[in-house]
Amino acid sequence: MTDMKYELINYGFFYADGGAMFGAVPKRAWKRRYASDEQNRCLLAIRGLLVRVGARVVLVDCGVGQKPDKRLSYYQWKENLPIDEVFSAVGVTPDEVTDVILTHLHFDHCGGATYCNSQGEIVPQFPNAVHWTSRRHWEHAMNPSLLEADSFFPENVEVLLRQQLIRFVDGDTSIGDGITLYECDGHTVGQLAPLFVGEEGAVLFPGDVIPIAAHHSAVWISAYDIEPLKSLQSKQRLLDVARETNATLVYCHDAYKPESKL
Repeated sequence: MTDMKYELINYGFFYADGGAMFGAVPKRAWKRRYASDEQNRCLLAIRGLLVRVGARVVLVDCGVGQKPDKRLSYYQWKENLPIDEVFSAVGVTPDEVTDVILTHLHFDHCGGATYCNSQGEIVPQFPNAVHWTSRRHWEHAMNPSLLEADSFFPENVEVLLRQQLIRFVDGDTSIGDGITLYECDGHTVGQLAPLFVGEEGAVLFPGDVIPIAAHHSAVWISAYDIEPLKSLQSKQRLLDVARETNATLVYCHDAYKPESKL
C-alpha cells in the first residue's frame, strides 16, 4: 500500500442562501447544525485537497481562480485567495502538481485551473498536470440545461482540452496509487468523488454530494442539486464507501468543520 499524506487547501469563503443550501429541510431543523446571519446567508468555504502519494502531487478542485469576470460580482465573496498564495502556504508550486481531479466544472470548483497571462490569454495554471474529469460531465457542461447553465464558464477549461491536458473517465475508475474516482449524479451529471487509500488510512472527497458535514443525513438535499433522487442515491453510496474504508471525509464547502469521520 502506498504512503499517502494530505493537506486541506483553502481558497476562500463566500455566502449562499440557507434555503438554497438545505432545500426542503426547514430552517428550524438545519439552523441547529449550521449557522446563518440575519439575511439567512450561510458562510461557505471553497476548499480543495492536496494529496502526496508516491511520486504524484494530486490536487482535488482548484477554486474560483483570479480571472476577471463580471459574472462573479453576483456572488457575495468574503475572501478569494490568489493561487500563488494558497500553494506557497503548503510548499508546492503549480508546476509540481502532477494530477488535478476536477470533481465537476462549476466555476467555484474549476476556475483556478486556468489564469490570464500578461497578454490577456487564458492559459493552464497547472501545465504539467493531467486533469481528470468525467466524460459524461464534460459533455453535460458544454451543453448544460437552462437550470444549470449559469454555473459553467467553459473558458475555464476549454484550453485544457486544446492542450491535451484533459483525461476523461467513464464510470467508477481506479487511476493508480490507491486512488479511485466514483462517478456520481444528482448535484450535476457525472460528478467525480475521489477516494485515496494509503498506509495511514483513507480520505474521501465527496464534493457537492456532501458539501458540508450537516448533509450527512441522506435526505438533506441542497436546492442546487438538479436531480434530488439521484443525489440521495449518490450520497448513500458514498457514505457506504466511507464506512467500509473508515475514511475521513473532507467537505468542500463547510466553513466550520473541514473534515470528519462518520
